Amino acid sequence: MTTCRMEQAKQLLVETDVPLSDIALQVGCADHSHFTALFRQHVGTTPKVYRTGRRGSAGSIPIRLPQGGDQE
Repeated sequence: MTTCRMEQAKQLLVETDVPLSDIALQVGCADHSHFTALFRQHVGTTPKVYRTGRRGSAGSIPIRLPQGGDQE
């Protein structure tokens, strides 16, 4: 049951901008701190770090800019 709730939380964290406190309530946690502790226990990181890490890596493509030293 908890695993299912954490999977739902992971999906909400990545796909929405819903605040962490609202996600906590949606997955059945009494408050933000309980959600964070439970999420860390099951996923290995905090919800905030999970959200920023997943969003930061999705679609990130390094761009090389041309060097300006060739032109005078």
